[in-house]
Amino acid sequence: MSFNIADNLSDLNVRYVQLRAINSSASGQFQFSKGLPLLRFEINDSIAPLMLQGAHLRLTGKMTAGKSGGGNFQQAEPLESNYINRFAGVHGCIDNIVISSKRLNSNLERVQNYNRLVPSIVSTIHGREDIAGDLFHQSGSISNNWISRNALIARNSSGKGRDFSIPLYLGTLHSGSDINLSRTSGLSGLTIDILLKSDANVVWGSDSNSDSATYNLSDIALTVPLMEVSGETQERIEKAPDTFSFNTWSSVLTTINSQVSVVSLNPGLSRVTSVLFNAVNSQELGNQNFDPGRLGNLGQLERLRYTQNGVLFPLQYNLDTTDRQNASASQGGKVSESVKCRAGNVRNVLESVITSSYFKARHTSMAFNEFNSSVVNVNQTAGKNGDNVQTVEQFGLIYDMFGSGSNFSTSTWSVELTVPEIDGNAATSQSLFVYFLNKNDVEFSQNGIDIIR
Repeated sequence: MSFNIADNLSDLNVRYVQLRAINSSASGQFQFSKGLPLLRFEINDSIAPLMLQGAHLRLTGKMTAGKSGGGNFQQAEPLESNYINRFAGVHGCIDNIVISSKRLNSNLERVQNYNRLVPSIVSTIHGREDIAGDLFHQSGSISNNWISRNALIARNSSGKGRDFSIPLYLGTLHSGSDINLSRTSGLSGLTIDILLKSDANVVWGSDSNSDSATYNLSDIALTVPLMEVSGETQERIEKAPDTFSFNTWSSVLTTINSQVSVVSLNPGLSRVTSVLFNAVNSQELGNQNFDPGRLGNLGQLERLRYTQNGVLFPLQYNLDTTDRQNASASQGGKVSESVKCRAGNVRNVLESVITSSYFKARHTSMAFNEFNSSVVNVNQTAGKNGDNVQTVEQFGLIYDMFGSGSNFSTSTWSVELTVPEIDGNAATSQSLFVYFLNKNDVEFSQNGIDIIR
């Protein structure tokens, strides 16, 4: 029961509903440090088919940041080291998101470590122009940390911070199909739970650390685009097969600490479309001096090797990615060796996010004409404190772009990484955030719903 019904406009009545969090306090503010880190929204069901356009759903409100002792960041403090992640912006406030059927009480998708998934998605499919324009106004995203400081400064007389209006990067909402909320032929409404991150993992930098900087969200609302259907479209939906197909992101956090590391996971998923992962120095996590969403540089990566149950899959070869800087590299207009070696991984990352051929990607921050993607002679902690330019380092692989996915329900997914700089010491240990994009089906019956993953 996957529909996109915009082709029959005469049967549609589109309306936008703005919802407040049902657990909102009297002040209307949500703040981790004040014990209210959860936002819960309920989208009601209906008897007749009622379609949700998930990709156009928006979380809106204000983000205000300041010092723990009181007072928001003001115009007089634009040069202090107070930052939010440049790609995530306000998305960096979110730790986990759960979307579930309201009446049937079944989880559809649970995205953990959301604050690190968003930088990978945004940097992969958006270039500098997108980020400086549309995304800056949506979420405060910007292409470098120095300018991101301005996103935290109070801009009006009441001391409030910046307005935001952000989509939610959930597989369920971006599956390409409208979601039926009907109690008779659909998911019976939705519940969306948003868990916020701690202050130290959102507002960061040397001054933020010394001031124990905090943040809060206010004027929060969820803008929900709904389509009431009638006529032939309603009949078609009600007579459709009792299934609904959608995507989900799921994540795993793991650590590597040796020159040749093998990450082996059992996803328990039967239709994996792609895998995407990024890394950051393990000692930076939870430290307010450093960027919690930094797409860190592993080091001079020499080889990637993807396997299923120990057998090379889907690529029947190793990805040799050695970054070599020789006499011709970056001199006299000649092409660097590193560009040739890194191109394969960049292509794979693009395909893992857009779930299609890499040439369909029109914008990216992983372009080789910017420092962002270059990791030649760049150490593992480059830009960690916001005072220097950061890299955009991530890895991914598409397993299927046609619909069936690869079966990891009972098999082991593995990746082998060879990085000489990771020498077994705590200072070089890397935390890997691994995300699987999986296709799922919901089957409806008189007893409720069954989710096939």
